Amino acid sequence: MTVTAEIESVRYELSLNQRERNALDLQYREFLLQKDDHSAVEAKRKIREAVDAAEILQDRLMVLEEQLPSRADVARAQKQLAADIASYEQLSADFMRAQDHAYGAFFDALRALEELRQQRADLRALRSQIHELAESVGIVRPDLEPVPEPSRHHAEKIVDSVTRLRNAVN
Repeated sequence: MTVTAEIESVRYELSLNQRERNALDLQYREFLLQKDDHSAVEAKRKIREAVDAAEILQDRLMVLEEQLPSRADVARAQKQLAADIASYEQLSADFMRAQDHAYGAFFDALRALEELRQQRADLRALRSQIHELAESVGIVRPDLEPVPEPSRHHAEKIVDSVTRLRNAVN
């Protein structure tokens, strides 16, 4: 329960206590008018208990109110909250832009790697076509450099990057 809610609860208990004391006071006066001393003594005892309970509630209320922040603290906190919220919203917008850029760059890199794979396949096919054409007309196969293989170093870096990406997304 928040301090404010506790304060409201104690104030409500105080109002109930006041009603009880008012009712007890009326009873006490009735007993005095009826000259019922035994009942008057009992009513007086209940009034004292209600007054003691009210004093305790007042003390509890005072302690709770001391826990409330000052108006200056609240004003400072409100100003800081406004600044923090503005910063959060700006950082959130920056994050979204950076995230979109990062994902776009990643997919661009994937497309480029796919294009490299396709170019490699096209090179293999063209190399085979050249060799077949040369053999079909009886020409010595031209001495072509082998189709470049992907660099193992780059492949390892790509696998490491995918692992880092998986960890970053999770």
